[in-house]
Amino acid sequence: LLATVSALIRTMCPDLAIHVLSEALPRFVDGGLSIVVPDAEVQLEDLLHSNETAWDEARTNGTLMEELAGRFSELHRLLEELRCQCLQEKANSFRSQRPPTAGGVSSGSLGPRGTLTAGTAFDACCDDLLMEDVDLDLDLAAM
Repeated sequence: LLATVSALIRTMCPDLAIHVLSEALPRFVDGGLSIVVPDAEVQLEDLLHSNETAWDEARTNGTLMEELAGRFSELHRLLEELRCQCLQEKANSFRSQRPPTAGGVSSGSLGPRGTLTAGTAFDACCDDLLMEDVDLDLDLAAM
């Protein structure tokens, strides 16, 4: 899946990449992309860089039309949201494997975001991940 999206980015077809991702994502009902692809967040980061490179290349060559620019932007948002979701799934997996802290109370939790949403989902997810990272640091310091 991610190799196909990468090829579509390199061939300047962000609209098809969005279509492929949109069609494939609902099939991961038992878990997210990070369950199926162990290093999905790393591969998604690579796709984000490829998307930026293709976007810049099209702009430099003068082939970047307004509609194509919008598609690259839309694909970038989708890839960011997917990467954030993978990081969130990884944090949730880590938390479920971690023993509870003193007193049987575990540290804070990430908000329930089972589906991708447009707009501020990425920002909110990253804020949650930052807070989770702080919580983990505090737990480690308390040990």
